[in-house]
Amino acid sequence: MNCSAPFNPFMGSYQFLSGITTPSANAQHFFQQGVDHQFGFNQAESQKSFACCMEADPAAPMCHWGMAYALGPFLNKGQCGEDEWERANFHASAAADLLSQADSFTREEEILVGSFLARFPSGDFEYNQTTASMAYRDFLKGAVEEVDSLDLLSLYGEAEMDVMASAGAAYYHDSLQLTHGAARPEAEAAIAAFQTVLRAADHPLALHLYIHITEPLSPGVDASAGEAAADALRLLNFTGSGHMEHMPGHLFLRVGRYADVVRNNELAARADDEYSGAGHLPYGPAHNTFFLVAAACLDGQYEEAARFGQKMRDIYRRGDVGDSPGVEEGWNALTYVHVRFGKWQELLDDADDVVPEDVVPEGVEEARSYAAALRHFGRGVALFKTGEAEAAGEELEMLAEVEGEVAEKYADRTRVARLMLGALLADEGDREDMARAAAEETNSWAYNSPPHWALSTNDCLGQVLGAAGAAGGAEDAFDLGLKEYPDQSWSYFGKADAMEMAGQEGAEDVRKMGRDTWERSDQAFVAPCLMFA
Repeated sequence: MNCSAPFNPFMGSYQFLSGITTPSANAQHFFQQGVDHQFGFNQAESQKSFACCMEADPAAPMCHWGMAYALGPFLNKGQCGEDEWERANFHASAAADLLSQADSFTREEEILVGSFLARFPSGDFEYNQTTASMAYRDFLKGAVEEVDSLDLLSLYGEAEMDVMASAGAAYYHDSLQLTHGAARPEAEAAIAAFQTVLRAADHPLALHLYIHITEPLSPGVDASAGEAAADALRLLNFTGSGHMEHMPGHLFLRVGRYADVVRNNELAARADDEYSGAGHLPYGPAHNTFFLVAAACLDGQYEEAARFGQKMRDIYRRGDVGDSPGVEEGWNALTYVHVRFGKWQELLDDADDVVPEDVVPEGVEEARSYAAALRHFGRGVALFKTGEAEAAGEELEMLAEVEGEVAEKYADRTRVARLMLGALLADEGDREDMARAAAEETNSWAYNSPPHWALSTNDCLGQVLGAAGAAGGAEDAFDLGLKEYPDQSWSYFGKADAMEMAGQEGAEDVRKMGRDTWERSDQAFVAPCLMFA
């Protein structure tokens, strides 16, 4: 990488620590750039920046601290690999040695360098990393009681979250897609720290992590606690940082602001493309794009959903993705789109729906199995809807065969696919039972954003029950659809139909809410779940 001149194409205006102790303007620039990248979880580019920082001022302890920060664990990487751990330990020790020789430094710099001796206590990879994360957390907890620093307090909140990430613990007990339990003690401490920071300033790390820790709260209700942080991060305009531009969308999806999710992730996708075009490595391009697809579907934007569903495949072909969803799930995001909008012929005409062998990551043998399950599901639905019931049955049989081959992490999703397609092909009584089983399955899942099954099984159950004349059960199902995805037309229109069927007052008011939230759609509304319409 060329470190002769600053190359930073973006970022915000917040300066971490108000600058570090260095006579080099380039070292200062690259340090801040590295921190900005790390705040956006882009460790690959963060490490490049801190390498340039060290080149610009080899005597600056904070350049080495930054490199250790960019190698270490974080929210989406709860534990280091062996090489990362050893390198982080090396740079943490180098920072401490340089600080002991420095003529001047700030108290914050001294604390941060000392904290990393606790975080990376040994070059021995066998050291318990959760214990190390707890020691780092405890070090910072003592420091923030001594020093009034928004940066240290933000890092302390992050450290509490890192302890949970290292141990594989959720922020809330029994955190489900529809509900949440009580916060774990570490989560409570992190929330309190971020709230203190955000009362004083729009700190980018605190905003980012506060969104993460509040989004699993109940959709459209408790989750709104983080909505102000999402708006604030959006206004910070971290242009070019794909993950930071994407992050507000996590909260917006949870509270029902689907058009805002689409806009934020369009910006993120543009940033990811610019990174790849410049030879840099974006962080989470498939995740950002999948988020956009899910939100565009909920907002009724078919053309946008289809365009970015196709873009998912381009990302996997590009080969610069190691995030979620993997190719096994994301390759057929376009299948979800076609099923959602009832584009049966477009689905059947999709000759590119088989995952090519050359885009499957090494060691992920099950990738093509789950992708095949999604393909059989989509094709089975489309064949049935175009009058090819026998061929649809064959797709169901192949889906059932694949179900035994998928990795354990995909077993519940494949079961939902089989239940949904099976319900479509079944008679009325079995159809209701299978649709209900699919809905109960997805409603029991742990929170994930966007959800692992990108179609609302609650809306589909409501469609089935409504067709069978069970107005009360249909309305209950659509209410769950609105609990899962607040303020969206698919469930509003279904609920209004169920209310009219039962002779209830207020159906037209609900229908008007559906029309209002469908205003950005490029499609005529037909039914809440087109596969059962």
